[in-house]
Amino acid sequence: MIYGKLEKINQYKNLHPNLKIAIEWLEKQNLENLELGKYEIKEKDVFALRMDVDAYDDQTVQYETHNVYSDLHIIIDDEMFYYDDKTELGKEKTEYNVSDDYQLFEINNKNNLLKPRINEFLLFLPGDGHAPKYNPKVKKLKKIVIKIKW
Repeated sequence: MIYGKLEKINQYKNLHPNLKIAIEWLEKQNLENLELGKYEIKEKDVFALRMDVDAYDDQTVQYETHNVYSDLHIIIDDEMFYYDDKTELGKEKTEYNVSDDYQLFEINNKNNLLKPRINEFLLFLPGDGHAPKYNPKVKKLKKIVIKIKW
């Protein structure tokens, strides 16, 4: 996982050609006014999702991992928390879903709670366990995630 300020994301452009494409797309967007929906950036290799999502609480929060895509989360809602774990994901909740590239796990370790701020980003690479959409006090959250084929 890489966590930083959006204004400094350019330093990561050379990590992967598709990440460079995602960052160049981001530079042209007014994120505050990005409408709900899916944005095709480079066919199925890079696409963005602007969503309003239901928040997870302490009973429903879960880790997810991806095998093919990285998740670039752009923070537009300062009410969203994340758990991050690369060591103990917990018991598998689902089998790996090949078509949607995800697998879900129970959380048995809540050591790494992150509270990113607006205009920050989190980049989760394939295999990085992360639990987005967490806030036990809020029901709906605004979210932008760019899926980047790695």
